Parts: sequence; structure tokens; C-alpha cells
Amino acid sequence: MRVKLLSTFIALALLPLAAAAQDAPAPADAAVQDAATPAEDDPEALDARASKVPLEEIRRYVTVFNAIRQAYVDPVDDHKLMSAAVRGLLFDLDPHSAYMEKADAEQFDEQTRGTYDGVGVELQQMPDGTLRVVAPLDDSPAERAGLRSGDRIIAIDGKLLRAGQNDSSAPLRGKAGSKVVVKVVRGDAGEPYDVTLVRDTIRATSVRSKLLEPGFGYIRIASFQASTAADFAKQLDALQKDAPLRGLVLDLRSNPGGLLVGAVQIADELLEKGGIVSTRGRESMGDSRFERHAGGSPARRAGGGAGGCGLGQRRRSAGRCAARQQARARGRQPHLRQGLRADPAAAG
Repeated sequence: MRVKLLSTFIALALLPLAAAAQDAPAPADAAVQDAATPAEDDPEALDARASKVPLEEIRRYVTVFNAIRQAYVDPVDDHKLMSAAVRGLLFDLDPHSAYMEKADAEQFDEQTRGTYDGVGVELQQMPDGTLRVVAPLDDSPAERAGLRSGDRIIAIDGKLLRAGQNDSSAPLRGKAGSKVVVKVVRGDAGEPYDVTLVRDTIRATSVRSKLLEPGFGYIRIASFQASTAADFAKQLDALQKDAPLRGLVLDLRSNPGGLLVGAVQIADELLEKGGIVSTRGRESMGDSRFERHAGGSPARRAGGGAGGCGLGQRRRSAGRCAARQQARARGRQPHLRQGLRADPAAAG
């Protein structure tokens, strides 16, 4: 019923506007424009026409905006309406274009930096608004305070967590050195108790590794952050500390993307030659192409045929060469995504 009433009101509101537009004389600037229509072969005139704001569409938007403000059954904040309209401009373009409010942009930068000020705990928001501890990060304030996997946080600084909150974990973040008190329930029949946490600067690890068996390593990349490429190189060296690798499993499952430069740097470590990725924009400033870096190439060999691994290579280079062979055997090309999407789990 609300939708029908609002739609009817908007339609009625648009009718007088259309009638007024038909009866009203043409604006002076429109008359001038008709009198002096730019020639099709004049690029400057064409650019000027292309850059003009579509006034009729703006009028239609303002009419609908005012109709919602006046007739919608519940009052709507102007800022929320404007933000929704701006988001709508990008919503239908493609899945990778989005408008970010200031807080969202700051969170995006935080995720790509890989550091933030908080208590260092991975959380899952429950339907009732409470937060379930998935795991405290190693050597974090949460771990030092004794939080365990499975604990439930039901209140933060005395405020109960309720259903409908967008991000219940937001109050856990704050300036390093400041304190936050959380009310925790452990177990199904546990009594709530308070835990005081001292916030610290948390460094989120995007790269983890392990040796599956002698000669074969495993590296998991959770996201592409500013330090991911450097961490990848360190993990790869650690796997080859005692002996060169003959194969490497690179796990990118559930990786939401991140910084393009981090992904390019890792591809540069593993590929021998050729292009890595290119971007092309509507304007030339959006065009770029990343090639395999020729200087200091780990593909230098003391022996071995084309595509093989020489015996005289450094251990680090040998491991990378083996990883390249594995990638060639699978016949896969690097697939990079620039978009960064939030995981279902929050971080505090």
C-alpha cells in the first residue's frame, strides 16, 4: 500500500512539471544553442556538449526527491537519500564500481595496509547482534586477555549488542593504548563476565606457509595488501631454508582481491617472461601494462634446457623456477582482481 501511494503521488507530482515544461517558453541558453548548433567537425564544441549536465534528468530527480521527503510514510534523512542516489549512479554500471562513504574508504585503506588499531580478534556477527570469537590473533590484546574461540561478546563498554546493527565490532577499534571493556559469555550456561582489553596496533597477516613434505611447499595468500609481496618472498625463502623446492602449491581460494601492485609483484616472482596484466581506461591516464621484470631475473640458469631449472641456481631462484614449472604444467594464467570485498567475518 505504501508503494502504491508513493508511486501515485510521484506520478501526480510529475504531471504539473511536464505541463509547465510544455507551456513555458524555451530558456534563453537553449535558444542560443539552437541558433548556433556546433558543427559536427568541431571537437571542442562536441566536448562541450558532452560535458553538459542533463537538466531534464536533474529536474526529474529533484521532483522524486521532494516527493519522497513529503509523502513517504516515514521521515527520511536528506543525507541518506542523497547517498542512496549517488550509490545508484554506480550500482548498474558493473559489479566492481561502488561509491564509498568516508568510513568505508578508511576501512578499505586499512584493509589494504594490513594494519589497524584494535584488539586483534576475528569475529562472526550472530543474528542476535552478539559477536562470536572465531579466533584471537597471535600475540594480540585479545589473546593476552584470555579470549578463546567460541566465546561470545554480548556487550561492549556496557552497551548490549542487539540485532540490526551494521557492524557490532566497530567499537572494538580505537586508538592504540586506549581501553575497552567487553562482556563475555563462555559456554552455553556460562555467567557473563567483563574483560578489559588494551587496544594495540594489529598487523593482519595475509601470507601463511608450511612445508607439505620435503621439496614441496604450500603458501596461502588471503588478500593482496601493501606488504603481501614482501611477506611472500620471506615465506618462500623460509620454505627453502634447508633444501630447494621442487613444487609449490599457491592457495588463492576465497581471496577477495586487494592491491593490484601486490598481485603483480608476486606474479613477477613466479613468471619467466611476458606480460602480467594490463588495464585500459576510457582516458589515457587509466592505461597501464605490467611486464615481467627483466633485471635480476630468477630465470638465469647455469644449466638445463628451455623451461628447466639449472643446478647452479641459488636456492631461492630454484624454488621459484620449480613453482613456474608447476604453473606451466597446470596451464593457468594469472587472474587478478582490483576490487576488494569484505569478508563475512569482522575483525576487531
